[in-house]
Amino acid sequence: MNRRTVAKYARAGCWQECVRRTPPRRSTSLDPYLEYLRQRWEEGEHTATVLHQEITAKGYRGHYQRVKMAIAPLRRGLPIDTPRERPPSPRQVARWITTTPPRRGLHATQALRRLLEHCPELDQTHTLVRQFAAMLDARDAAPLPDWLDQLAASGLTALASLANAVRED
Repeated sequence: MNRRTVAKYARAGCWQECVRRTPPRRSTSLDPYLEYLRQRWEEGEHTATVLHQEITAKGYRGHYQRVKMAIAPLRRGLPIDTPRERPPSPRQVARWITTTPPRRGLHATQALRRLLEHCPELDQTHTLVRQFAAMLDARDAAPLPDWLDQLAASGLTALASLANAVRED
């Protein structure tokens, strides 16, 4: 670790001081027009080009693309100024999967559940990892051959390779 990182952790009074905080949303040149865009959307105008032309006539000097991005949440049924959730990194997802469910935080549990609903391969991987963790917790290797068969039959190349490597060892 970098020396400054270690020093920051050493000075911290609690773990919250070490976690990155999301900065507050900055105001943009579009902010004064958000309420108008919301109102026009509810009136039935869903074309970004038309909305851009309307607010340009009212004094907006920004680009069309910003209007298009601002109304994108409305297309999904979300409020216009809702910040988008940043997708988790592969490392973060791996941590969520390998952490035992009772030790996961509420946010991590909900985010992992949403991911597993959208990705069947990840859901299958999660199930197999949790089965392996249960074997380790119980210190019982008896289910290992069946688990390796499940890995090989999973249809996921990386897991099948892992099964072959463990069998070779």
